[in-house]
Amino acid sequence: MVAFGKVSLVGLGAIAGIVSVMGVRLASAQSPTSTAAAATAVLTADTDVAQLRGGYITNSSGMKLVASGPFVLTDLAAARAGTQMRVYVVPGSACPTSNILPTFETEVASHGMRIGVPTGSVACIPGSNSNMSWAGFVPY
Repeated sequence: MVAFGKVSLVGLGAIAGIVSVMGVRLASAQSPTSTAAAATAVLTADTDVAQLRGGYITNSSGMKLVASGPFVLTDLAAARAGTQMRVYVVPGSACPTSNILPTFETEVASHGMRIGVPTGSVACIPGSNSNMSWAGFVPY
C-alpha cells in the first residue's frame, strides 16, 4: 500500500483494513482489535499505482485501442510538437472504422485532464506520423 501523507479522519475509528468509500480507498493502520484511532492515509484511484495505466503508440496508421472502460484518460503527448492528437471514446469493444467526431482534439501535450471512458466503451487514438504516449487510471 502506498501512502501519500497522513490524514485524520473523524468518526472512522472503528474501520480496520481497506475500505472503499465513493472512489477513495482508506488504508487504516489500526489493528482489528484496537479501539484507538490510528493515522490513516487517503488513497485515490489517480494516485494508486495499482490503478495506473499507460502506453506508447509508435508511428502507424489506423485506430489504436488505448483502454476499455471504466477508465479515465489523464495525459496525452506526442514526440513531435504540433502533431494533431485525437481521442475517440465510443461504445462497444472495438475502435471505429468510419469517420466520426473526436471526443478530444489538441496539438499540445495535455496533462491532468479527465476524459472518462464509461463501462462498455473504449478509448482509441488514431495512428499518426509521430510517436505518442498516453496515461490514465482505472477508477475504483
